[in-house]
Amino acid sequence: MASWRRAGATDEHVRASLGEALYYLAGCHARLGGIAGAAGSGLPASEGPAELDRAMALLRRAAENGYGNVSEMRRDPDLDPLRGRPDFQAMMADLAFPAQPFAIDGELGLNQA
Repeated sequence: MASWRRAGATDEHVRASLGEALYYLAGCHARLGGIAGAAGSGLPASEGPAELDRAMALLRRAAENGYGNVSEMRRDPDLDPLRGRPDFQAMMADLAFPAQPFAIDGELGLNQA
């Protein structure tokens, strides 16, 4: 838990803009949110929702800064505490949707007769 807290605090000092760094920080906050209230965690249950909210905010920033490895996000155990959240599910659906769903061989497949 101490490692996750130190890594999560990095965001407060560095304000990283790289998508991958933000993604890993999100995982730290998700883990903290997931263990909040557990015996020996040192983190009260009341802090869990705030940590999960921070994780989601960082995930959104990561995506905005180019992180889009959906297959990693689907299997990363660090994100398990977020999986039941509607905002996480919606974000995953958005990221999985192709940027140009009607593209055919690099061209838009519209108005081609």
